Amino acid sequence: MKGKNLALTVAGIVFAIVAIVHVFRLYYKWDIFAAGIVIPMWVSQVGLAVAVVLSVWMFAAVKKR
Repeated sequence: MKGKNLALTVAGIVFAIVAIVHVFRLYYKWDIFAAGIVIPMWVSQVGLAVAVVLSVWMFAAVKKR
């Protein structure tokens, strides 16, 4: 069971880091280009919400075990 807890903890940390990067992008208004197209800021808003939910979910799963 320790391996699963470690995996969930690492996943929670990764999702938290992704959420922090989205916060920085939204705060500093960084432009991101993919194939020459600017990715709109609303994509980071959605990404932030998803990353926060997933991070909390991973840490809650660790706490349950």
